[in-house]
This record gives sequence, structure tokens and C-alpha cells, in this order.
Amino acid sequence: MIRENFSLGEMKNILDKYNMSDIHISPHYISYINEGKRDISEDEIKKFISNKKSYFVEKQINGWIRFKMVYEISNKYDLVIVVKEDINNDRKILKVVSAYKTNKKLKEKWEKISKSLMKR
Repeated sequence: MIRENFSLGEMKNILDKYNMSDIHISPHYISYINEGKRDISEDEIKKFISNKKSYFVEKQINGWIRFKMVYEISNKYDLVIVVKEDINNDRKILKVVSAYKTNKKLKEKWEKISKSLMKR
């Protein structure tokens, strides 16, 4: 898998094309939520995607393209949401592949990566 940093502005442009009804959660991930393996609901995920600005985006390429977006939840935790653009019934949708909370240690790593890219 190829991983590369992606512009926050470009990600905002992609997200602006979708409204709440165009954001779908993958059936596999829904089963994780229903089994209690994730402590974030479908509605919360959709609200973060449509209303909040992420502070880090990574583009992942492996025969398909998906985006890992990181949002700040609190002083202690961040929310990572992985999405890909897809087609459902001849309509373009944004499909949530995964979402999980993580601690701030990863945030420090992502901020370092972002700062080093901005210096270039």
C-alpha cells in the first residue's frame, strides 16, 4: 500500500460534494458497531465528516484510493475515519470503511509529518 499525505483543502473539496445522505457506512463496519467493538455511532461519524475539519489526511493507494482523516475529539482522544468514494445504484457516495478513537501520541506523530511537509 502506498501512503502519502493529502492536502486538507483538497479533502475539503471532496467532502463538499457529499451531503449526509451520501455518506454510507460499510456493512462490515456496522457489524463492528453493533457488536460493541467501537464506541462511536453512525450518526457521530457522519457529523464529523460533514461538520468538522480534520487536521490530518493521508491518501492510501492499493488498487483503490481511500482517505484516512483524523479529527480532534478531546484533549486526550482523536477520531480516525477511513473513507473511500464509491458508487451505489449509479450514485456517487462516500463510504466509511472504518472509524476508531486513538490517543494523542499518534497526534504528535501526525503533526510532525504535516509540519515537515509544509517546510518543503
